[in-house]
Amino acid sequence: MKIIFAQNYGFCSGIKRAVMLAIKNAPICSIGTLLHNEGVIEKLKEKGVYCVGGIDEVFTDKVLIRSHGMGKADIEIIKQSDKTIIDATCPSVKRIHEIVAKAYSDGFHVVIVGDAAHPEVLGINGWCENSATIVDENSDLDGLCDYEKLCFVSQTTFRAKKYAEIIKKIQKDRLKTVEIFDTICYTTTVRQSEAESIANKSDEMIVIGSRSSKNTRMLCDICSGRCGGRNVIAQAHQTVGIGCQTSGENFIAFGIGDIRPQRQIFRPVRRNRLQIRRTNH
Repeated sequence: MKIIFAQNYGFCSGIKRAVMLAIKNAPICSIGTLLHNEGVIEKLKEKGVYCVGGIDEVFTDKVLIRSHGMGKADIEIIKQSDKTIIDATCPSVKRIHEIVAKAYSDGFHVVIVGDAAHPEVLGINGWCENSATIVDENSDLDGLCDYEKLCFVSQTTFRAKKYAEIIKKIQKDRLKTVEIFDTICYTTTVRQSEAESIANKSDEMIVIGSRSSKNTRMLCDICSGRCGGRNVIAQAHQTVGIGCQTSGENFIAFGIGDIRPQRQIFRPVRRNRLQIRRTNH
């Protein structure tokens, strides 16, 4: 049996920056969960970094705006309090805020491609006074015909191929003024491409990550149906027993969908006495 591990995983630059700022400025409250890894969240709590559900729950002198960012009105509310803001908004997300704010002021109707309930999307919408239309690959786009000027941006973790398909539909209408911005994070694109590649050559695909992580669910969607075996979301400790029914020259591939330290991934797999091979795919 051979195992392929995805080579692209761990802290992206935006999360790494947010964690460093949080630790540096502790004690501090992050509005919303800082990252999708319960173990890391507990370690941060020990260092004085607390995750709260909203502005009214903050109990420290400093407030962290996590990498997902926040809407303009929410930031103004914090500014009016006596709290010090530590802005850890991912630079890629902040760029989207700037694009949306300018487009809105120039009379464009903003369209955000992504998950309407995701905090990043909610924050982006807050930079055009919550007036944006939020769509995904299953949305009916006919309603956009009412607008003469459209500005498209996407959630940074949206699936690149799905975003391209949506844009193709819009580009068929040549009568409109449409501005399209590629705002999908480079790290996301690389990880999605790698997951698709290794799933295509594997008999079984395991995606390790939190079920609450958009990235994890997206990788599962990409890998689904591409390999002969199952494709699941699992915490690292749940890999025990994987491969027991598989032998010979079969390939098992592991993709990592969220922020996961290397020791959390390899230790349980080694416990299974499986042969680990780092490959260049």
